Amino acid sequence: MCSSDLADYPLVIELLAHSLAVGADIQTALHLVGDAVGDPWRTRLAVCLNALHLGQAPSQVWEEMEADPLMSGLGRALGRAHQTGVPVAKAMRALAHDAREESELAAHAYARTVEVRAAAPLGVCFLPAFVLLGVVPMVAGILRGLAWSGGP
Repeated sequence: MCSSDLADYPLVIELLAHSLAVGADIQTALHLVGDAVGDPWRTRLAVCLNALHLGQAPSQVWEEMEADPLMSGLGRALGRAHQTGVPVAKAMRALAHDAREESELAAHAYARTVEVRAAAPLGVCFLPAFVLLGVVPMVAGILRGLAWSGGP
């Protein structure tokens, strides 16, 4: 699983939600979104779409989708909507909102780790300058003062 797959996940869910909200059925929405986002999502969605076209029960397709680690949330939401009768577009909007928040939290967490990892190289760069410009002149001044006052 590539990190770009994870980054595209909220987009895929939002596109599905919008497609369903304007009246597309689930098969049309899966096809349109797959074409819009391209591979690897096209391939993942095409597997589900082909299973639906071949007459596999939607509940079974959603269970198989849920088994895929990347699409588990999507499979769960579609399965729950299928079982309870909740409009699929509403379930997709809620999932898209959650996926977007999770993606933003992951981005913020990564940004915080960058700050920590950047501190060590900056310290290594600034330490010699601090020693040369701050410590060396001070030590030289002290030694010069001691040598001047201690002479016969």
